[in-house]
Amino acid sequence: ILFTGGADIYDASGKKVIGKVTSGCPSPSLKMNVAMGYVETAHAKNGTAVKFDVRKKMVDAEVAKMPFVPSNYYTLK
Repeated sequence: ILFTGGADIYDASGKKVIGKVTSGCPSPSLKMNVAMGYVETAHAKNGTAVKFDVRKKMVDAEVAKMPFVPSNYYTLK
């Protein structure tokens, strides 16, 4: 399921809208879909269960810290 910008983000019960998706796409590195969006502060803690309304289907998800995949490039220290 591809997350589209503007999709509603709901709390874990799926009854209250708590935010909106700004963008989303499949992640080849993680082998799953990822999305970014804004949620109410009370629901912004890492690991918080949320649901997305994607084309009239409720999809389970959880809040995660960005970046989704750690960088692997060399930096001078």
